[in-house]
Amino acid sequence: MEHFRTMTGGSEKGVQGDQAVYRAAEAYQVLSYLASLEVYELDPDSYRAHQLRAQFLEASNKDEEAIAEYRKVLSRNPEVQNIHFAIGTLYWKDQHLQEARGELEAELKLNPNHPDAVYELVDIAAFSGDTQVAEKYLLAALRLRPNLLEAHYGLEKICTQSGRYQKSLDPLAEMLSIDPSEATAHYRLAAVYRKMGRPADAEKELAIFNDKRR
Repeated sequence: MEHFRTMTGGSEKGVQGDQAVYRAAEAYQVLSYLASLEVYELDPDSYRAHQLRAQFLEASNKDEEAIAEYRKVLSRNPEVQNIHFAIGTLYWKDQHLQEARGELEAELKLNPNHPDAVYELVDIAAFSGDTQVAEKYLLAALRLRPNLLEAHYGLEKICTQSGRYQKSLDPLAEMLSIDPSEATAHYRLAAVYRKMGRPADAEKELAIFNDKRR
């Protein structure tokens, strides 16, 4: 979700650091699974064996080889969840946007309640400058997780940038109902009210923002 996090004010450097730690931990975990294959004599051509190999290759940053192994998983069991998502994530990482979008949408056909697939589709749409598609997936993300502040903020930003200021008010109100201490929502409200020609309301929200920052 790096581009979505950037769009909504998150730290890309922090995300990358977290991902590096996660990948390292995942690599050790997968290695232990691979070692267990010999112990339990798992069929080396089973979809689970290919999935383990794919995860190991992904953790080792061998993206093309990982995708090939994930494809073998699907050839043996097309209904396994999270495989299309894994392939889509690798394509997105390597900036193959069309391929990534296709895999993530395939994942949602298997599992419509897969929030991470939806968030990555938001990322891709935002990166491509397709705000209408990004808005569609932000709304889908909020149906899955109504309390996700980042998604409300992203939706407000899209509405404001497209001049739909009245619609911008709804996600900001939702943000404050979820977290009344969210100072950024008051700052954004002030900006929207200024654009709407409501200077008194803008000053009121800006005063609240400044007070919360003290």
